[in-house]
Amino acid sequence: PERSSRGNIAQDFYDSLLSQIFLYSNDVPIFLCGDFNGRVGSIQDFDDMMDLVPERKWVDDTRNAFGDHL
Repeated sequence: PERSSRGNIAQDFYDSLLSQIFLYSNDVPIFLCGDFNGRVGSIQDFDDMMDLVPERKWVDDTRNAFGDHL
């Protein structure tokens, strides 16, 4: 959760995740699946260049820091 003690290390997690994506993304396709406790509201949560991802239907407009990192 965003305000828990584990939430304080979220930036480190996302930095590490991003470095791994950059390291391997030229070799293989990368798909991130999961909850990540990220609330992205109505903002786009995928790359425009990917045409395999259907448009997402969101339930609410709530966003949090984890969603912003995604």
